Amino acid sequence: PEEAEVRLKWPNDLLVEGAKASGILLEGLGGGTAIAIGLGVNIAAHPDDTPYPATHLAAHAPTLDRAGFFPVLAERLTETIARLESDGFAPLRRRWLDRAAHLGRRISVRRDQRIIEGLFRDIDDDGRLLLDAD
Repeated sequence: PEEAEVRLKWPNDLLVEGAKASGILLEGLGGGTAIAIGLGVNIAAHPDDTPYPATHLAAHAPTLDRAGFFPVLAERLTETIARLESDGFAPLRRRWLDRAAHLGRRISVRRDQRIIEGLFRDIDDDGRLLLDAD
C-alpha cells in the first residue's frame, strides 16, 4: 500500500509499519549453479505467537487477495531478475537501501549461535551487511 511505511530488514524480511509481512529464504543448489527461493507472504492473516510484531498485507490494503497478488509477484520477480542480469547488482542495491529498515541505527545480528551488535552502516556491492561492531 502506498500510504504504509514499507521497509526491508536485512537480509530477508519485508516490514509494513514495522511489522513482518513477508520473509525470503535462499538455498544454494547444485554446487552454486542454482538457487531455490522460498517466499512466505502474510496476505490474509498473520501469526500472533511470534517473538516480533507481525502483520498481513490485507490489513493495509483491504482489496488485496492471493489471486491478485501472486501474478503481480511473479511478474515483478521476473522483471527484477532480468534487470539484475542486465544491469548488475548496483541499481538493485540502491533501491534496497532506499527501503532499508534500521539503516544508521544499532542492530543485533545472530550468527553461528552468537549475537553481534553494532551500527548498521550499509550493504556492500555483494549485498553483505556492513556493521560497525562493538
